[in-house]
This record gives sequence, C-alpha cells and structure tokens, in this order.
Amino acid sequence: MRTLLALTIAVAVLVSIGSPGEADATSGDEAAAAVPASAHNWTGLYAGANIGYGWGWEAIRVSGDAGSTEAALRAGVLPRSLADGPDGIIGGGQVGYNFQISRWVLGIETDLQGADISERESVSTAVPGFFPYVTKASQTLDLLGTVRGRVGYAVTDPLLLYVTSGFAYGHVALSASALNPGCAGVCTDGSTSALNAGWTIGAGLEYAFGRRWSLRAEYLYYDLGNRSTRLTDILGRSPGVFQTYSADFSSGIVRFGLNYRVFGP
Repeated sequence: MRTLLALTIAVAVLVSIGSPGEADATSGDEAAAAVPASAHNWTGLYAGANIGYGWGWEAIRVSGDAGSTEAALRAGVLPRSLADGPDGIIGGGQVGYNFQISRWVLGIETDLQGADISERESVSTAVPGFFPYVTKASQTLDLLGTVRGRVGYAVTDPLLLYVTSGFAYGHVALSASALNPGCAGVCTDGSTSALNAGWTIGAGLEYAFGRRWSLRAEYLYYDLGNRSTRLTDILGRSPGVFQTYSADFSSGIVRFGLNYRVFGP
C-alpha cells in the first residue's frame, strides 16, 4: 500500500508541474479560446513517462537426476521450490500514435522500462544421513519493453477507456547454488540470463486535460516464457548428478503515466 501511495503522489507532482505551462500556452492562443473546454480529439503523436509496481506468482522449481538429486529432494535436503512471488518497481517511457474515428480511438504504442521485479531466498537444511545444505536462488526482471495495439472508446470527450495487446520482451536472470561445508558432498553454483520474448495484454483509462496533456492508469499482464539452468558439481565430481532450476517469467503490472501530445488536432 505504501508503494502504491508513493506512485500516486509521484504522478500528482508530475501533473502539477505540467499544468501551469499548459495554461500559459493556452492563454496565448486565440484560436484555442474558440474551442469548448470539453472538446478533445485523441488523434496525434504523443510521448510520456510511466511508473508502476509489478508482482508475479511463480516460484523457482528445483528438479534433477533421478538418482542422487531426486533422493535429496524427497528427503527435504533440497527444496522443491523457492524464491516465489517476485515483485518490485518498474518505470520508463512510451511513444505512441492515436487516430480517432467518431468516439472510437485506434492506436499503436511502444514502451521501454527499467525494472527491479525480483525475489531471492536462502533455505538451510540439516537432514540426518545427509550433509547440511544451504540452497540459494533468485529470479529477476530488470528490463521490459512492449509493442502494442490499442482500441479505445471515448466515454466522454476527455475520458478514454481502452484495451491493449501485443508483443513483449524483457531481460530476465536466474541464479542458484546448493552448497555444503567444505563441498564434501555435491556442490553446485551458477546462473543464466537472456532477453526473452513473449506477449502482453491489458486495459486502462486515460483522462485528457488542457489541450495536450493526459493522465493514465493501466494494468498489463505479460508472459515472457521460461528460463532454466542446469548445474553440476563445481569440482567436476559425480558425473550424471545435476540440479535444474527453472522459473516462468510472468507478472502483472499496475502503472500510472503522463503523456504529452506532440502534434495533432
């Protein structure tokens, strides 16, 4: 709740900064005085910034060979899953173009955000008959971009409701280790990262104020697929023994944005 409150305050500050400049521009434009205050056309090129919060539901899953690793999983020496529910801040910018036909608005938008949607966990076990282990794992999304179409309906002149869907891509990382004192038993440690591609879908509302500014609230769900890493003993022992750490990178995002229409009616 504190995070969402902070995001709301940040957007309010952006609005307060943008509004006075717009008022000056409008007062100096005699043609604008002839246009009713409620009239608004969404057609045009726009750019803006956004900030938000993302959260996921997936945990890192642990599996491995059917011999030693499966026995360790059954005994509880290694956890079946860990580091679930990644979350964090996301923010960046967007550019798009709208075309209004009557009250319907068609558009295309691309955006790019830096993110820290992540989770990490350390699990310590001491099971009789096995070496004590410390298993650590983390999953992270640090960059997210989309290219989406938008279909909206202007409920009133300044209020637009819309749905959106399209292509998504993001940089994801996964790291894991399972260690015991002195590496007397099998010890593993490693990581993987990549630019994954996927899809996104969502909906939002946007409110126009002045002649060029608009404020939006938006929800997006994205799915960037799976990433996994297969780890073997760091000392090269125990051929055929391995651990696999795997996670699905999908999440929901609530974000707020401020747009400025560069040109249009």
